[in-house]
Amino acid sequence: MHLLYNFSRYLKSLRIRKMNNEAIKSSIQSLQQIYTVILALALGEAFKQFVIEGGDSSQRRLDWSKLLSLVALLALIIPFLHGMNRYFFDVYSAGNFPHYGRYLLVDCIAFTLEGGLFFILARSLKHTEFNRFYTTVAILLAFDIFWGGFIWHFHTPSVKPWVIVNLVFGPLITLALILFNKKIFLCPIICAALVVSRSVCDYIFSWPFYFPAS
Repeated sequence: MHLLYNFSRYLKSLRIRKMNNEAIKSSIQSLQQIYTVILALALGEAFKQFVIEGGDSSQRRLDWSKLLSLVALLALIIPFLHGMNRYFFDVYSAGNFPHYGRYLLVDCIAFTLEGGLFFILARSLKHTEFNRFYTTVAILLAFDIFWGGFIWHFHTPSVKPWVIVNLVFGPLITLALILFNKKIFLCPIICAALVVSRSVCDYIFSWPFYFPAS
């Protein structure tokens, strides 16, 4: 009888643990969906801005003057979304992270704010608005440095390459804006090249994180 009682308690503890794990996954996924939706809306808005609306569908055409900013936005949003989802999986879904709630909330707020900055970028694709576009990029990278430094220090050293890459390219983009602000043709090209280079370096130095070995 004693053995049967212990066995029933063990089964009950397994059921409770399973329910708790499912509840944790539900919390993670629900918060993860918030910034994913915002980034998806930003991406949709960017492509909408790239198309000039006419009176009817036959009058719609592409605004090629926004192409450079659109390329820069895509080069930035892809690694950010990829990195956010990989980070959430590694830290919360795959790992055993005690007291995860406070960090999960901080991460969700940080990623949601970054998603809002991406939406601003999507609304600033005009060639004449390059100053606002790349100033927002610099703010985004600065905010990501602040968040990454906090996370790196407290619980996840895997974000170290992100912080270092942003520490290099954030100031470079800011410097380009200061030095070439009056050069309306040259400045957007330099800044776009820096954004693309930042994403290339991001993938190079964080390749094992983005694409874990099978």
